[in-house]
Amino acid sequence: MTKEEKKEQQRLKKNAWQREWNKKNKELKAAKDKAYREANKDKIAARKRDYYAENREYFLEKKSEYRENNREDIAAKHKIWREANPDKVAATKERNRDAQNARKREWFKNNKELKAAMDKEYRIKNKEKIAVKGKEYYESNKGDINLKSKLYYEANREHIIESNKSYVQSKKDGLFKVYYLPEEHYVGQTELISQRMASHRSRHGRHTANVEILAKFETRKEALAFEAALHKMGYNG
Repeated sequence: MTKEEKKEQQRLKKNAWQREWNKKNKELKAAKDKAYREANKDKIAARKRDYYAENREYFLEKKSEYRENNREDIAAKHKIWREANPDKVAATKERNRDAQNARKREWFKNNKELKAAMDKEYRIKNKEKIAVKGKEYYESNKGDINLKSKLYYEANREHIIESNKSYVQSKKDGLFKVYYLPEEHYVGQTELISQRMASHRSRHGRHTANVEILAKFETRKEALAFEAALHKMGYNG
């Protein structure tokens, strides 16, 4: 028997003896392991961190693979645990809220264009669903929403008026437009088309989706003259 074979035989005997001893002394082994962990807590944690850092890609791959293969089972277990531990769930949310919000703000700050694109895509895909939920929420909270809006407006009236004026002025290009609403057979003129369309929808319930700009003028007088000529031809206005 070679020297290496003797070493391997001794190793196997030692391991077998160790397993037998552990089996007969479970409580003592558990107590020793616990004492060792308590005495070397920082050392063990450092080793784990180092090992994870060295094998991070492997662990992430395995974790992703496990989640993909056990998605429903994991979701069911999480749901059961959350329902059984509402206090722990609430405490964890409260403890991590500031950190999570900070991470979200940082991500939004660094990914503005991506976030805007994702939001736009979601709104387009779920347009009807969002509208239904918004309507349901408004109907359920109409009184509270209207009261808050009224109080906010009263507390910030001057600022809101000034902001609206500034916004309107920033959108004007100095030209007066004569527009046409095909569904309404309607012709009108305005300096700010977006504001005028909003007014048509909210105040008069007119359809404005397919609005057409017929002409642009440098003065309101010219726009009004062109509008009047179209009204004489039979267009509503």
